[in-house]
Amino acid sequence: MTRTLISFLTALLLIGGPSPAMAQETEASPKPPEVPVGVAHRPPVDGVIGDTREPTIPHCVPVDQPATDLCAAGESVVFSCTARGEKLLSVCRTPELTRETGTLKYRFGRTEKVELEYPAATGLGTAPFVWNRYTGGTTTILSLSFQNVDTWYTVFMHSYCDPYYGRGPEEEEGPQECGESTGVKVNRGEPIPPVLNCIRPPTTDKLWDLEYLVPNTEESHYSY
Repeated sequence: MTRTLISFLTALLLIGGPSPAMAQETEASPKPPEVPVGVAHRPPVDGVIGDTREPTIPHCVPVDQPATDLCAAGESVVFSCTARGEKLLSVCRTPELTRETGTLKYRFGRTEKVELEYPAATGLGTAPFVWNRYTGGTTTILSLSFQNVDTWYTVFMHSYCDPYYGRGPEEEEGPQECGESTGVKVNRGEPIPPVLNCIRPPTTDKLWDLEYLVPNTEESHYSY
């Protein structure tokens, strides 16, 4: 009789479903996240399980480009090139430049250390400089000069063409060899002043723009 009663009560429990405690435990259990159809499962992103966003990729930081001139903010570049030792040689001007107003500057060195700046003052116009242009045959020489203490500095552009290059003894015409050199000559009174040439073509070459702005002199401080 006892066994029959136990079997009857067991059957009632099975038919009636799980106990309230079991049902509550089942409802409280979190369901696993559903991954949309066609989306591949990825590892957790930012600690969120099942996140299907692309992982965050750090932005690339561009490498600073080397400076090409020594001009300051508010100045424009008239001439600039790289000389021996990777030093910069720059001529800079302000927009309102005349012979009496504005500023024209020569600078030499590196961005972290300018070795020479002339003139030291601003607002002097182009008066501290002199200009000379020589043109003869197929040669043109532009020169911007200034005197610092007992030394003359001359920024120059020397362009030439050799009409006889490659010409035979009986040929009237032939190919021309043309070239250009730029840099600064430093004249302390030597018969042949030393020259510091640009080792690469100038990044900016607008010396022509100064022809009618800088006082002209017939005496050139550029010598061959």
